[in-house]
Amino acid sequence: MISPILSEEDISLDLVTKGKQSALSKIAIRIARRSGLDEKVVLRGLFDRERLASTGIGRGVAIPHALLDNISSPVASLTRLVPPVDFDGPDDDPVDLIYTILWPRSASSAFLPALSRICRLLRASQVRERLRLAQSADEALTVLETQLLPSSTNLHISPDQMLGQRTDSFRVPTKPTGAVTITATPASIAETVNITTVAFAMAILGQTFLFLCP
Repeated sequence: MISPILSEEDISLDLVTKGKQSALSKIAIRIARRSGLDEKVVLRGLFDRERLASTGIGRGVAIPHALLDNISSPVASLTRLVPPVDFDGPDDDPVDLIYTILWPRSASSAFLPALSRICRLLRASQVRERLRLAQSADEALTVLETQLLPSSTNLHISPDQMLGQRTDSFRVPTKPTGAVTITATPASIAETVNITTVAFAMAILGQTFLFLCP
């Protein structure tokens, strides 16, 4: 799933920022310019998600993400920071690798499986090490495309395939304000949403993020 939504132009190496907010702001501007999206919409989506809980997953990695109404396909970027910044992650390690992903709200049922794959990819020590040593965007993209999960997990799928995938599901308890069905497979956990408020939907994403990135 990496190459269909991430190209060399979406990779920034050794970006200098003043901290977490500065990093997210610069990333949002770059994504907006590349995708034609309103940078305020991108920034608000990332900040709203970050206020729920940090998207840092530990080991110097963060995966900021947001569901947006005004996009029809996923948008992503990879950023390497110099120096690393505090991201309020679970292990308190400063973050230097940031994979940002924006996802169509209309296809939210495919979002968590994709997020889970990205988490697992970036939790692999050899991937992180090679990304930190990459000398160019092309080299970094090659790392993502070649240092993948076991062959049984297919990451090379198109955005259309990602947006259309479904799996068998089981229901978990939720607040009375809405029903959320969480879908499970051996490789991933997916969210099939039927939520009455956007705020509750984002809360669910915040609560499940660390579950997706154990």
